[in-house]
Amino acid sequence: MFYLEQNSVGLPLGWNGIEGIADGADLLVGYLLLDAWLGATDRHDENLEIAISESGYFLCPTFDHGDCLGSKLAQDEQQSGNLADPRLMESCWWETQIIDARSETVEITTARAFEIAAEIRPSAAIIWLERLRQINLERVVDIFSRIPDGLITLNETRFSTELLDYNRQNIFNLKLR
Repeated sequence: MFYLEQNSVGLPLGWNGIEGIADGADLLVGYLLLDAWLGATDRHDENLEIAISESGYFLCPTFDHGDCLGSKLAQDEQQSGNLADPRLMESCWWETQIIDARSETVEITTARAFEIAAEIRPSAAIIWLERLRQINLERVVDIFSRIPDGLITLNETRFSTELLDYNRQNIFNLKLR
């Protein structure tokens, strides 16, 4: 976050825009909210990219969401329905400079990463939280139901949709300033 602010990192080239999201730091708050909602477990400084052009620096679109929705859990672990399993909220080692000006390396959860970003950019956090609030979970279930047989099991569908609902509630329960 500090780096993005200090270097005036802009929104991705071609960004259509969301009112109130003014720069790369505001957008990063949204990326971190998405990670917390999906239960992403592989976010680190090597899968956040900044494009450099003659006109400046621009945050790239988010990518690398392969380690989310409990993908590291075995089928029987998903069937247990333990949505509070700590492995679902683990994050990679974060260079905290991504989030603030400290220099130490710490391991934090995706929810904590969003919480810190929300403290730094509260206006952006409010916008992104409202976007999450507008997502209809019935629509999410419908999207999962359209995934062809053989690509996802009924248990994985159930687990993923329950995890999204669980994470959503946890995000809304964060004590943000």
